[in-house]
Amino acid sequence: MKKQSGISLGRKFIGLIIFFSLFFNLTSLWPRPNDWLREELTWRAQREKEILSPESWLTIVGLFWLHPGKNSIGGSNFDDIKLLDPHLPAKLGDFILTENKVTFINAPLF
Repeated sequence: MKKQSGISLGRKFIGLIIFFSLFFNLTSLWPRPNDWLREELTWRAQREKEILSPESWLTIVGLFWLHPGKNSIGGSNFDDIKLLDPHLPAKLGDFILTENKVTFINAPLF
């Protein structure tokens, strides 16, 4: 019988056992796709709830306080509520605040 040079079969076998045991133990530490997806969907739902809440910065972008009576809205400098979009007409209409009720009366288009 001829003697093999290098590493014996027993050492190769032990090396493979160590490699696969480490491989499977390390891969079990990685988050599973289902766990990641569940965490991602939970985070997204929470973030959407925060963004849509009344205290969010999203609500401040177009926050204009109405004073009692007529509040004009449009792209003109003379409006109470000035909208800076150049594509908007100079006069969109009026918000009328009476006690706890707000009514919108749109301006004629032509």
